[in-house]
Amino acid sequence: TIFNTKELLRKFQMTNQIVTTCDIHGHSRREGAFLYGCRSSIIASNSCKSNKLLSPSPFLFPRILDEQCPFFSLSGCTFKSQNAKAETMRIVMHREFGI
Repeated sequence: TIFNTKELLRKFQMTNQIVTTCDIHGHSRREGAFLYGCRSSIIASNSCKSNKLLSPSPFLFPRILDEQCPFFSLSGCTFKSQNAKAETMRIVMHREFGI
């Protein structure tokens, strides 16, 4: 379940640092693969603020993919947060875990 996954991540973060999550998408209406991500300006919870100091730019992994993978589209990536997407993995991971 989602609850159990989040608990597993909390326990893992006690001894390890998770620096990124990856939500790679592809749609039948769009060519290639792309990512959904969060900008660093989205505020994480107080318990995760220290994680933000060591986290890489949210654009680093997509830039590497864009350089290395001909089917990946950096211009197709989205890094904005919308209220309608507040419960998606990318926003929950950023908000609750600082990832």
